[in-house]
Amino acid sequence: MDKIKVFDQLLLKYELAIKKRCFFWTGGNEKRGEDAYQEVLRAMWEQLQKEDVSLDVDNAGLWVINITRRTLQARYSGDVKECKLTNEHVNSIREADADERNAIETVNELKAYLGHNDKLLLQYIIDGYNNNEIAILVGVEPNAINQRKHRLVKKMREIYNKLYNK
Repeated sequence: MDKIKVFDQLLLKYELAIKKRCFFWTGGNEKRGEDAYQEVLRAMWEQLQKEDVSLDVDNAGLWVINITRRTLQARYSGDVKECKLTNEHVNSIREADADERNAIETVNELKAYLGHNDKLLLQYIIDGYNNNEIAILVGVEPNAINQRKHRLVKKMREIYNKLYNK
């Protein structure tokens, strides 16, 4: 697996956690939080260039957290915070966490009811492959992948409606 793909997968899996840490370290200041996020991504990329590309994305959480923490400590540990976290900030983060957990749990639950090919297609989508890449992996035309995606969404809706009497 190449380093760009590993980096993209790390972002897909850990982006929210990194953004939350940056937000807290910058005292809830959105502009500084965005800057901190960019600094963390740069540090991750630089460290990834030194690492073996076989880094296991599923078990890289500690690696990501350590780089994030070290980067934020080096840059923001002595800074005076520009603003305080409000209850609104904390509540919105909690809601985002709950929404993300619920969505992941729901998709995983629905995935259990899918056939092998549909599970594989869903995993490719979750992994961030585009239609052309999926088409190459599956051995069909890119337009066929688009149709398969529509059928997959329809199937998942039907399964969801049956499970939850909607």
